[in-house]
Amino acid sequence: TGKTHVARQIAAALCGDAPESDDDEPRWRIVQFHPSYAYEDFIQGMKPDLEKTELRYVLRDGPFVELCAQAEKEPDAFFVLVIDEINRGDPARIFGELMYALEYRGESVGLPLGGQLSVPPNLVVIGTMNSVDRSVALVDYALRRRFGFMRVAPSSEVVLSVRGAQPMAAPAAALLDRFNAWLCERLDQEHALGHSYFLNPALPLDDATVFERIWRLDVLPLLEEYFFGDSHSLDEAAKRWRAAVSEALAEADEVSAEEQEGE
Repeated sequence: TGKTHVARQIAAALCGDAPESDDDEPRWRIVQFHPSYAYEDFIQGMKPDLEKTELRYVLRDGPFVELCAQAEKEPDAFFVLVIDEINRGDPARIFGELMYALEYRGESVGLPLGGQLSVPPNLVVIGTMNSVDRSVALVDYALRRRFGFMRVAPSSEVVLSVRGAQPMAAPAAALLDRFNAWLCERLDQEHALGHSYFLNPALPLDDATVFERIWRLDVLPLLEEYFFGDSHSLDEAAKRWRAAVSEALAEADEVSAEEQEGE
């Protein structure tokens, strides 16, 4: 559903649509959590000094500590850190002392390797996660209550807004709504298709053949994960997709005929 895109737009808006601050350092950054991402990457850690010929380690601040320092220098400006796929790593371990510092803004907490961490009130943290991902259940309550949650649901209006000038935009929007209605009934709303499947610039909505390509390249592989080992459900999904395509195209033809009659 374009969660990362939305998060980036929010970050740019909060920072005045200016990615650079007065000292040419970015006011907002984006990092992505993954299984090998660690506290040492995010907060602070000992890193090898690659500029020296002998083995030597130096203390380096991670992106969060660096952004905190920038935000403290400019208290009247917003600074934003976007954490993409926040549940893909181990958030409680990666955050460390940040679990306390996020809740008690402005208070300093000691870091294991020296120094203090204080999160200024003008630093905003935005995280994205896919709610269908099984690892969402592993995000502990202590972390959850430090964030507000906003659902970014699939929206056919986005398809019409972005692709409205293309011939198959209206049928694509109708197809998304019709197929998601079946998918939500068959599974649940967490498994609905996102509107991003119809926004791929490599698949312009120029003619009806695009729906077969979207099915073959994007939707079918996803449903094979949803219905792993269940060929009957996959066959049912394929029939429902083709039926939804036919219904959406027929609906678009009716609307076009009515508009022509009105003229």
